[in-house]
Amino acid sequence: MILYYTDWYDSSKRPSHGLLEDAVRAYLTDCGSSEDPEAEAKECLGRIRRGAHGKPTIPGFPAFSLSHSGSWWGVLIGGSEPVGLDLQVPRPVGTDQMKIAERFFDPADAEAVRQGGEEVFWRIWVRREALIKALGTTVISPVPAVFGVSPVACGGADWFCREISPDGSVYGAVCTKTPAEIRLRKLIPEQER
Repeated sequence: MILYYTDWYDSSKRPSHGLLEDAVRAYLTDCGSSEDPEAEAKECLGRIRRGAHGKPTIPGFPAFSLSHSGSWWGVLIGGSEPVGLDLQVPRPVGTDQMKIAERFFDPADAEAVRQGGEEVFWRIWVRREALIKALGTTVISPVPAVFGVSPVACGGADWFCREISPDGSVYGAVCTKTPAEIRLRKLIPEQER
């Protein structure tokens, strides 16, 4: 699996759809599975479908999951099983972190936030969001404890949720059905190529 990412995302200059096309083209090139990655990437994006809760898929293309926060954008691509990715630029949540944790997190995760504070809040947040994206459900879906648990049993399957951060300045997590190796590949802006 490959996590394609950038830290120069600006939706007004380069929409997510364009970055997804870049990542699909890079994936086809990296895997050597296409004689014309440019044309095939465009064709793949023409087949995008959305699940019941908006999760995008491309029939005939490996599973993928998108995320963006602030100037960060990423897509995890690989395999036939669903995957989940969440990236989050931390922002101050102050006293709201406990309100959010108590409302949405499993009681064990809420207690971890009470003990560990804001850093633990964000670490749980991204793991939980990555799992939700892998499941194709919503933020209000019940999710078991994800902090310090691997695999996480949820939705009739075991999920390997782990933290991943391209450069340490952003919180990130991936969830997969197997403990797969994740390669990181930074997308380079067109003007710098």
